[in-house]
Amino acid sequence: MIPLKDYISRFRSDSSKESSQSLAKNDSLKISVHPCRLGLGVFAIEDIAAGEYVAGFYGEIYSAGRASLLPMAVANHAIQFSAHVWRDSFGIARLFNHSCEPNCYIKGDFDIVTLRHIAAGEELTWDYSTTENCDWVVPGKTCLCRSNRCRGTIPPYRHLSHSEQVTIAPRTSDWLRSAGAVTSLQKKTPDRVPKSGLRLSGA
Repeated sequence: MIPLKDYISRFRSDSSKESSQSLAKNDSLKISVHPCRLGLGVFAIEDIAAGEYVAGFYGEIYSAGRASLLPMAVANHAIQFSAHVWRDSFGIARLFNHSCEPNCYIKGDFDIVTLRHIAAGEELTWDYSTTENCDWVVPGKTCLCRSNRCRGTIPPYRHLSHSEQVTIAPRTSDWLRSAGAVTSLQKKTPDRVPKSGLRLSGA
Protein backbone atom coordinates (compact mmCIF):
# COMPACT_ATOMS: atom_id res chain seq x y z
CA MET A 1 0.00 0.00 0.00
CA ILE A 2 1.26 3.49 -0.85
CA PRO A 3 -0.31 6.11 1.45
CA LEU A 4 -1.70 9.21 -0.24
CA LYS A 5 0.85 11.56 1.35
CA ASP A 6 3.78 9.36 0.24
CA TYR A 7 2.50 9.10 -3.32
CA ILE A 8 2.07 12.86 -3.54
CA SER A 9 5.62 13.48 -2.36
CA ARG A 10 6.94 11.10 -5.04
CA PHE A 11 4.75 12.48 -7.81
CA ARG A 12 5.56 16.17 -7.30
CA SER A 13 9.02 17.42 -6.42
CA ASP A 14 7.51 20.84 -5.76
CA SER A 15 6.22 20.43 -2.22
CA SER A 16 5.38 24.05 -1.48
CA LYS A 17 2.85 24.78 1.23
CA GLU A 18 0.37 26.06 -1.34
CA SER A 19 0.69 22.90 -3.47
CA SER A 20 0.33 20.60 -0.47
CA GLN A 21 -2.83 22.37 0.64
CA SER A 22 -4.28 22.07 -2.87
CA LEU A 23 -3.53 18.34 -3.03
CA ALA A 24 -4.98 17.64 0.40
CA LYS A 25 -8.16 19.39 -0.66
CA ASN A 26 -8.51 17.45 -3.88
CA ASP A 27 -7.96 13.85 -2.73
CA SER A 28 -9.91 11.90 -0.14
CA LEU A 29 -7.98 10.41 2.76
CA LYS A 30 -10.15 7.30 2.42
CA ILE A 31 -8.21 6.12 -0.65
CA SER A 32 -4.66 4.97 -1.34
CA VAL A 33 -2.54 3.58 -4.16
CA HIS A 34 -1.87 -0.18 -4.23
CA PRO A 35 -0.02 -2.44 -6.66
CA CYS A 36 -2.53 -4.45 -8.71
CA ARG A 37 -2.61 -6.73 -11.76
CA LEU A 38 -2.61 -3.63 -14.02
CA GLY A 39 0.35 -2.03 -12.27
CA LEU A 40 -1.13 0.46 -9.81
CA GLY A 41 -4.70 1.15 -8.78
CA VAL A 42 -6.64 3.26 -6.30
CA PHE A 43 -8.32 1.40 -3.44
CA ALA A 44 -10.58 2.30 -0.53
CA ILE A 45 -8.87 2.06 2.84
CA GLU A 46 -12.22 2.49 4.61
CA ASP A 47 -15.86 2.33 3.57
CA ILE A 48 -16.97 5.16 1.28
CA ALA A 49 -20.59 6.21 0.88
CA ALA A 50 -22.35 6.62 -2.47
CA GLY A 51 -22.10 10.13 -3.91
CA GLU A 52 -18.86 10.98 -2.12
CA TYR A 53 -16.09 12.99 -3.78
CA VAL A 54 -12.82 11.04 -3.74
CA ALA A 55 -10.36 12.73 -6.12
CA GLY A 56 -10.10 15.30 -8.88
CA PHE A 57 -8.17 16.29 -11.97
CA TYR A 58 -6.74 19.64 -10.90
CA GLY A 59 -3.27 19.61 -12.42
CA GLU A 60 -1.65 20.92 -15.59
CA ILE A 61 -3.76 21.63 -18.68
CA TYR A 62 -2.58 20.52 -22.11
CA SER A 63 -3.75 21.31 -25.64
CA ALA A 64 -3.15 19.27 -28.80
CA GLY A 65 -4.82 18.63 -32.14
CA ARG A 66 -5.33 15.03 -31.06
CA ALA A 67 -4.47 12.86 -28.08
CA SER A 68 -1.79 10.94 -29.98
CA LEU A 69 0.27 14.16 -30.14
CA LEU A 70 0.40 14.47 -26.35
CA PRO A 71 3.29 13.04 -24.31
CA MET A 72 2.42 9.42 -23.53
CA ALA A 73 2.37 10.03 -19.77
CA VAL A 74 -0.24 12.74 -20.32
CA ALA A 75 -2.34 10.91 -22.92
CA ASN A 76 -2.56 7.79 -20.73
CA HIS A 77 -3.44 9.56 -17.49
CA ALA A 78 -5.03 12.96 -18.13
CA ILE A 79 -8.76 13.55 -18.65
CA GLN A 80 -10.28 15.17 -21.74
CA PHE A 81 -12.57 18.13 -21.03
CA SER A 82 -12.86 19.82 -24.44
CA ALA A 83 -12.31 18.80 -28.05
CA HIS A 84 -8.56 19.44 -27.95
CA VAL A 85 -7.82 19.99 -24.26
CA TRP A 86 -6.86 17.61 -21.43
CA ARG A 87 -6.13 18.05 -17.73
CA ASP A 88 -3.82 15.99 -15.55
CA SER A 89 -3.88 15.60 -11.78
CA PHE A 90 -1.31 16.55 -9.15
CA GLY A 91 -2.88 13.89 -6.91
CA ILE A 92 -3.85 10.27 -7.51
CA ALA A 93 -6.84 10.77 -9.81
CA ARG A 94 -4.51 9.94 -12.71
CA LEU A 95 -4.07 6.40 -11.32
CA PHE A 96 -7.74 5.38 -11.30
CA ASN A 97 -8.16 2.43 -13.65
CA HIS A 98 -10.95 2.02 -16.18
CA SER A 99 -13.91 -0.31 -15.84
CA CYS A 100 -16.83 -0.87 -18.18
CA GLU A 101 -18.88 -1.41 -15.00
CA PRO A 102 -17.38 1.28 -12.73
CA ASN A 103 -18.14 2.24 -9.15
CA CYS A 104 -17.26 5.92 -9.71
CA TYR A 105 -18.02 8.56 -12.33
CA ILE A 106 -16.82 12.00 -13.40
CA LYS A 107 -19.07 14.70 -12.01
CA GLY A 108 -18.82 17.90 -14.03
CA ASP A 109 -15.52 17.63 -15.86
CA PHE A 110 -12.94 16.91 -13.15
CA ASP A 111 -14.43 15.38 -9.98
CA ILE A 112 -14.35 11.62 -9.33
CA VAL A 113 -17.44 10.70 -7.29
CA THR A 114 -18.63 7.30 -6.07
CA LEU A 115 -21.66 5.76 -7.78
CA ARG A 116 -22.46 3.42 -4.89
CA HIS A 117 -21.20 2.34 -1.48
CA ILE A 118 -17.62 1.11 -1.73
CA ALA A 119 -16.23 -1.27 0.88
CA ALA A 120 -12.74 -0.99 2.33
CA GLY A 121 -10.29 -2.89 0.13
CA GLU A 122 -12.28 -2.42 -3.08
CA GLU A 123 -10.67 -0.81 -6.11
CA LEU A 124 -12.19 2.46 -7.35
CA THR A 125 -12.71 2.78 -11.11
CA TRP A 126 -14.45 4.94 -13.68
CA ASP A 127 -15.41 4.48 -17.33
CA TYR A 128 -12.96 6.34 -19.60
CA SER A 129 -15.48 6.32 -22.46
CA THR A 130 -17.64 8.80 -20.51
CA THR A 131 -15.03 11.55 -21.00
CA GLU A 132 -12.77 10.63 -23.92
CA ASN A 133 -13.85 11.40 -27.48
CA CYS A 134 -10.50 11.41 -29.26
CA ASP A 135 -7.97 9.09 -30.92
CA TRP A 136 -6.50 7.81 -27.64
CA VAL A 137 -6.10 4.02 -27.65
CA VAL A 138 -5.65 1.94 -24.52
CA PRO A 139 -2.18 0.34 -24.45
CA GLY A 140 -2.55 -3.12 -25.94
CA LYS A 141 -5.87 -2.03 -27.52
CA THR A 142 -7.77 -4.37 -25.19
CA CYS A 143 -9.83 -3.62 -22.09
CA LEU A 144 -8.67 -5.66 -19.10
CA CYS A 145 -11.37 -4.69 -16.60
CA ARG A 146 -12.86 -8.24 -16.53
CA SER A 147 -16.29 -6.92 -15.57
CA ASN A 148 -19.44 -8.73 -16.67
CA ARG A 149 -20.17 -5.81 -18.99
CA CYS A 150 -16.68 -5.50 -20.48
CA ARG A 151 -16.78 -4.10 -24.04
CA GLY A 152 -13.45 -5.70 -24.93
CA THR A 153 -11.86 -2.32 -25.64
CA ILE A 154 -12.13 1.29 -24.42
CA PRO A 155 -13.60 3.23 -27.34
CA PRO A 156 -14.06 7.00 -27.52
CA TYR A 157 -17.60 8.09 -26.72
CA ARG A 158 -18.50 8.61 -30.40
CA HIS A 159 -17.69 4.96 -31.20
CA LEU A 160 -20.04 3.52 -28.60
CA SER A 161 -23.27 1.99 -29.83
CA HIS A 162 -26.47 3.96 -29.30
CA SER A 163 -27.56 1.60 -26.53
CA GLU A 164 -24.19 1.99 -24.79
CA GLN A 165 -24.44 5.78 -25.00
CA VAL A 166 -27.93 5.65 -23.50
CA THR A 167 -26.68 3.42 -20.66
CA ILE A 168 -23.84 5.74 -19.66
CA ALA A 169 -25.67 9.03 -20.37
CA PRO A 170 -26.33 9.85 -16.68
CA ARG A 171 -22.60 9.70 -15.93
CA THR A 172 -21.20 11.27 -19.10
CA SER A 173 -18.98 14.30 -18.48
CA ASP A 174 -20.27 17.84 -18.85
CA TRP A 175 -18.03 18.73 -21.78
CA LEU A 176 -19.60 16.02 -23.96
CA ARG A 177 -23.03 17.26 -22.94
CA SER A 178 -22.20 20.88 -23.78
CA ALA A 179 -20.65 19.79 -27.09
CA GLY A 180 -23.96 18.17 -28.05
CA ALA A 181 -22.60 14.61 -28.01
CA VAL A 182 -25.24 13.62 -25.45
CA THR A 183 -28.18 14.96 -27.40
CA SER A 184 -30.88 13.79 -25.01
CA LEU A 185 -29.29 15.40 -21.97
CA GLN A 186 -27.72 18.60 -23.26
CA LYS A 187 -27.11 21.42 -20.85
CA LYS A 188 -25.20 24.64 -21.10
CA THR A 189 -21.78 24.96 -19.49
CA PRO A 190 -19.31 27.86 -19.84
CA ASP A 191 -17.30 27.80 -23.05
CA ARG A 192 -13.67 26.82 -22.66
CA VAL A 193 -11.29 28.38 -25.15
CA PRO A 194 -7.82 26.80 -25.14
CA LYS A 195 -4.80 29.02 -25.53
CA SER A 196 -2.12 28.21 -28.07
CA GLY A 197 0.66 25.81 -27.26
CA LEU A 198 0.79 22.32 -25.80
CA ARG A 199 0.92 23.18 -22.11
CA LEU A 200 -1.64 25.78 -21.15
CA SER A 201 -1.51 26.38 -17.44
CA GLY A 202 -1.52 25.00 -13.95
CA ALA A 203 -4.62 24.56 -11.81
